[in-house]
Amino acid sequence: MKRFAKHLFDREDTHWAIAWLVGVLLLWGWDGLFLNAPALEKLQTGFLTTLWMAGVVILFSLGLAWGITNLLYLSEQRRYRAPYLLLTLFLHTLRSIPQIIGILMGYVLITLAIQSEILSAPLAVSLWMALVISLFVFLEIVDLLRERIEYFKKSD
Repeated sequence: MKRFAKHLFDREDTHWAIAWLVGVLLLWGWDGLFLNAPALEKLQTGFLTTLWMAGVVILFSLGLAWGITNLLYLSEQRRYRAPYLLLTLFLHTLRSIPQIIGILMGYVLITLAIQSEILSAPLAVSLWMALVISLFVFLEIVDLLRERIEYFKKSD
């Protein structure tokens, strides 16, 4: 156990995580001292909502990347040319849109859906926002997974 703890705390990413956590706790303490109760509650709700949304974006991105990577791999292995070309066309088209522009356009569409009362539940809005972000983030995970597949195919 001591060896595991030593290894864990010797890593640089652990140091950054601890520094982030200490910074958040210090900021929370500072805000607790100087903000009134309603403002502190809003700040805490915003922070927790942001963490929740980040987790949902990660799950959506991993799910999309895993699914697309498997579809690409299977269509490539079984020599299904049409599905492979359609998927790569979709990915390259999505990749040609700058992330910030794609996410902003998605937010505009979500805002229009809220105004026309198509979307009204806060959970539905949050999930759609996470999906929009995931659509423009998962491409890097697809690239990583495809690179790993190629690496392991060569090492077999």
